[in-house]
Amino acid sequence: MSTTPNAEFSGGNVVRDALRSRFGVVFVALLVALVVPAALPDRLGLSLVFTLAISAVLLSGLYAVSDTRTHMAIGLAIMLPAFAVEWLDEVTVVPLEPLSLLLSMLFFGYLAWMMFIRLVVARRVDANVMFAAICVYMLIGFICGSGYYLIELLAGDPQVLTTLRGNLGIGLPRHEALYYSFVTLTTLGYGDIAPLAQISRSLAILEALFGQVYLVTLMARLVSLHVQDTSRAPASA
Repeated sequence: MSTTPNAEFSGGNVVRDALRSRFGVVFVALLVALVVPAALPDRLGLSLVFTLAISAVLLSGLYAVSDTRTHMAIGLAIMLPAFAVEWLDEVTVVPLEPLSLLLSMLFFGYLAWMMFIRLVVARRVDANVMFAAICVYMLIGFICGSGYYLIELLAGDPQVLTTLRGNLGIGLPRHEALYYSFVTLTTLGYGDIAPLAQISRSLAILEALFGQVYLVTLMARLVSLHVQDTSRAPASA
């Protein structure tokens, strides 16, 4: 995956730095998808806002991987069906949500892999590397969140994933599954939502384990790149 030549931090405006980086645009879209739906009340319109947020992530992800024709073609082949089914599920009564979740998870996985490759081949720490590192972590949260929600949909039981809400007889909304995913990924463990199905528990274990291992290895990688870049600086001066 080729590098982006203008991916330097200006040291001033974080938003401006993000929008100048391919992966920074994805970071902004992921952040909006997390914050905006969570700030809205549980009423009519929340589903539409969440669909808009996920669509923004899909489009920004396509932009991020479109540095070569091959990557763009693969990205389009995965993103377009995910985008189309996401909106068809929103505007029609046909139950397409499970398929929408699967396609979105597939594209998020492809996007996370491309960013991970960027981290592996990087030779210095720049804006793209920093945003790629953060985005991979966030994308895992989105993938697992969709996974938890998909498990509940396929199980047909509102108590498969939840304890508190399940006991109240309320199914778990998609944004709540995303909330549970990030609580698990960051190992906060609030306990307000807990998995009851064995497959959900296994996914929670894997997600929590990945979250810890990724942060440790990521920090080691970034520190190593920074040390190498610093050691080269006097020689090039």
